[in-house]
Amino acid sequence: MVRIYFDWNIYSYIRTERGQVYSEINEFLSKNKSSILLAYSPAHLQDLNRSYFESEKGKLETEKDLGFLGDLTSNHCLCYDFKEKSVYPNIIHPKEYFQEIFVDTVDENLFNFENLFDNDDPLGKLWQSYWKLLKVLPSGIDFTQLDKLPKEYQIINDFFKSTKGSNTFGGLLEDILNVIQNPDDFEKIFKTIRTNSNKDLKIETDNSKWGNPFDYMDNVLKRNKLQKSFFELTTETIKNSNKKASRFDYFSNYYIQLDIFGYHKDKKLSNLIDDAAHSFYAAHTDIFVTDDDNTNRKSSALYKQLNIDTEVVYSKGFLNCMRERKLFDEERPLLEQIQYLIENSLLLMDSVDDELNPARIFMIKPLMLDYFNRMQISEYENSTSLIFYKKQGNYSHFLFWTEMETVVNRIVKEFGTDDNNREIFQEIEKKEVLDNNWKGRFWSFRNFDIGMNYIEEPFGLAFKIEIKSTVNKGYDLLNG
Repeated sequence: MVRIYFDWNIYSYIRTERGQVYSEINEFLSKNKSSILLAYSPAHLQDLNRSYFESEKGKLETEKDLGFLGDLTSNHCLCYDFKEKSVYPNIIHPKEYFQEIFVDTVDENLFNFENLFDNDDPLGKLWQSYWKLLKVLPSGIDFTQLDKLPKEYQIINDFFKSTKGSNTFGGLLEDILNVIQNPDDFEKIFKTIRTNSNKDLKIETDNSKWGNPFDYMDNVLKRNKLQKSFFELTTETIKNSNKKASRFDYFSNYYIQLDIFGYHKDKKLSNLIDDAAHSFYAAHTDIFVTDDDNTNRKSSALYKQLNIDTEVVYSKGFLNCMRERKLFDEERPLLEQIQYLIENSLLLMDSVDDELNPARIFMIKPLMLDYFNRMQISEYENSTSLIFYKKQGNYSHFLFWTEMETVVNRIVKEFGTDDNNREIFQEIEKKEVLDNNWKGRFWSFRNFDIGMNYIEEPFGLAFKIEIKSTVNKGYDLLNG
């Protein structure tokens, strides 16, 4: 299955049938449900969160949007584990996940440091003592130095309202929290810093003249006597400010830094933060579809810098993008598909394996079984091995069960019950995969054997055909 991520506007345009291109996408999705996995994320829920609490009408409309999102994605979610700071696959209805994140946890005192815990319980009493300490502990900020900033940067002082009043660490925490809860209030400060810093660094305002934005910013920094690349400087800043920074922290900071230095600037800070989150979650999929030009450009640039293979496309290019990956109908025999791929795929590497057996690796387009994008052909003394796998050139290190189930069931549909009397994918097999003792699927034929297994490193889900030496070296499976 091809894993796809739409930003919220694409879902909204499909739902409201905004134009022909979105109607065509909707029709394509309906006809190819078994080949596509659409995934949503907490970033989509954040997009809907604002209208939910505005009014009763907003709440009703949001619930309709959540229902539509669930229908189109079949509830496949790229969830975020805030404790482990990682993304994991899950099947949960958007309404349920939204309730869990934004409704059940709503508490007007939730982010009030002073009332963080019940004053009557032991933990609450301990917190009150600690909070009193923070309220007197010096912040370490020398405001006399801030007052020496050039006039155009004096607005930075507005960020430290609570801190400047008490100059304590507690006041600093309150100021930071205010930015997190009310990014729009910080927008004026953010835009002022962005405008003046771009002016001081003499950054070209016409982004079309930049080329690669990371290369362009490297030249800007060199021109201003900084002996580090833009990427190195940003990475160092993140490390120094947050020793436990997660992948999300790094990615979103890189994304926002591109904006700060003038690359396809967003008009609103809240939109910038939301789009950074969408871009991060989309990096766990094969295709990211967004018609927002700023998001599209920044995502494309950052994916290239981080060697993320996720393809970023506009809605008008989505169907062509899919046609490159999907050529075969389900009814076309699998061995016929493989024969086509052997004859038409792009050779990436011609080498030998660890035992000096000839081995070649091919890029597969279209995808085999709408999933595998690599084919390795290895030559042995008495056989030839074809291994199909998916090269994960993005942030994803996991499979949705739906992806594994779909691939397995397609092969079972073609070859029937396997040698271990197993048929369609069963619930018990999920535990077997997690326990690393999945039996997979195996079929024996006269001239070749077929097998599917899960090899976590380096292949993940792998499909193998072992062709016996009685078959000619042309790998003519159809006549073998």
